[in-house]
Amino acid sequence: MTNYAVARPAIKTPKDLRGKILGIQGVGGTNWMAALLWLEHFDLDLRRDNIMLQGTGEQVVRSQALESGKVDAAVIDMAFSKKLEQRGFNVLGDAQKTEIPFTGVDIVTTRGFIAEQPVLLENLLKALLESLAYLITPKNQGAVVELIMKKLRLKDSLTAEEGYHDTVRTMARKPYPAIEGMRNVQRLLKTQNPRIAEVNADDLVDNRFIRKLDESGFFDRIYSK
Repeated sequence: MTNYAVARPAIKTPKDLRGKILGIQGVGGTNWMAALLWLEHFDLDLRRDNIMLQGTGEQVVRSQALESGKVDAAVIDMAFSKKLEQRGFNVLGDAQKTEIPFTGVDIVTTRGFIAEQPVLLENLLKALLESLAYLITPKNQGAVVELIMKKLRLKDSLTAEEGYHDTVRTMARKPYPAIEGMRNVQRLLKTQNPRIAEVNADDLVDNRFIRKLDESGFFDRIYSK
């Protein structure tokens, strides 16, 4: 998981979140699930501990809501957490120091499309993996940081650089499907739709393409360039 749990300066420990408002993007999305997983990790419960989840929007807005005091804590990405930490906010949950199985951004398609377009899917994966290799190549840091600043609307290049280095450190070099992360997602989503519990998460995983690329030496070639 790459989301950090960040709180106002007055909130020193996770237990201080009792009776407080936690800012998320919206119910049902990956940020909502990340918030619930952090609360579980902290041994906190929404009802028992009277914690309110408040949808405040995407990261820039969530960060602003935390700074303005509209929410007491928020679950945000590393670039924003670093910026807030420098301003005296407390990082209650550091994703780099905590192993919480999770999956957020995946490539999903139908079995029919896999059968019809295996070459297209393999080339799609190659292109995405080459872009990851570009990202972690030191000589490309300037261009990547500039893109981070643009997409996240950051004016502080130092914050963007810290986010870049965190991404390089945590990015999976061989992104096989994360089955344990999918089980966590399933466990949380079935509270919204009980039928999701009937799905076997193992049946949703098809790692033949990524395995083929791995066994062919594709990863070694792109990361050695």
